[in-house]
Amino acid sequence: MIAGGRRDRLIRFERATTVTDDNGFEQPAWAELERAWANINFGRGEERRGASRENVEITATFRVLTTANVRGLTPKDRLVTEEDGRVWDITSAVPFGHAEYDVTAIWSA
Repeated sequence: MIAGGRRDRLIRFERATTVTDDNGFEQPAWAELERAWANINFGRGEERRGASRENVEITATFRVLTTANVRGLTPKDRLVTEEDGRVWDITSAVPFGHAEYDVTAIWSA
């Protein structure tokens, strides 16, 4: 469980889509769903210590306010931390109380 805290990190949720290139072919792309302020709780201690090594997966839970887009998140979606541009693969999105959601995601170093 995440301890109470401020939502002080800006993140954006993205959904897979396609765009048509100049030659008329569809190409995979990501479309922004929403930006949100999040309280981030990083994984266990060994994951934090391993962040400087290669091939390390870090798990974090992002607590955000509930919106229609957040309620519709699935593991096919992703999130990006605005601060550093890291792309996180969403593993779950579940309600926390009646006004917040916990979005758990993995970043691979």
